[in-house]
Amino acid sequence: MCTSVQNIYIPAGGVRVGESSASFDEICTALHEAVDNHIADPANAAFLCGALVNDAVADTLAAMREAGRRTGRIRRDSAPYAHPDYPRARTATPLMNEIDCGAPALYGEERFGPGSFLIRAADRYARLAGAHNTVPQAGALPHTGTPQ
Repeated sequence: MCTSVQNIYIPAGGVRVGESSASFDEICTALHEAVDNHIADPANAAFLCGALVNDAVADTLAAMREAGRRTGRIRRDSAPYAHPDYPRARTATPLMNEIDCGAPALYGEERFGPGSFLIRAADRYARLAGAHNTVPQAGALPHTGTPQ
């Protein structure tokens, strides 16, 4: 799970997409739909999500869910799925919480498990500052895509 995308910074004003733009809400909805599409097939879900290694991961998801309710919005709740090869496996689909950039206590450390924060940032500078401030303490995996 250490390679799960945890912190996704999104500009509050949205982003340009070709000649048009996508709002913050549209981006969050598209991410939610993309996850749902990827895990709609149980075999795909098993390949992408695996199973929870121990109770601590389930506890982390529960804590992230509660934080989402308290300080933001749950955009996609985590739920068990039926693993096609291991029917007794403890499974969980990704949790996606929408929060503001001003809540680094939530996203400033690694939260082991299938959970992400959709972080509303004022602009690209706030996104960079958020990442810059959390990486020295918590580390990060490099992004190899083209920056927007």
